Amino acid sequence: MNMHMPFAADRTLLPRGLIKRPRRHYTASYAFKLGQLVVFGGTTWVVTSRQLTPMGKRLYSIFRPGDERPKRVVLEAALAAFV
Repeated sequence: MNMHMPFAADRTLLPRGLIKRPRRHYTASYAFKLGQLVVFGGTTWVVTSRQLTPMGKRLYSIFRPGDERPKRVVLEAALAAFV
């Protein structure tokens, strides 16, 4: 015979994988648009993609044809808007 009754489980006895924890959700507000010209290391680059890290930092993929390393991934703090 099954008794279906609500009960309060002791959360300390459960394995960590079974305990639901609130997740952090970061909203991204990017400083540079895709295709925008930016300055990195004194040279002009083009933003090709952007992404958000789990810690909320913004990464940008930048491209410059003819450079020794034409594609790089940098943090937003290393970039400046092209004037």
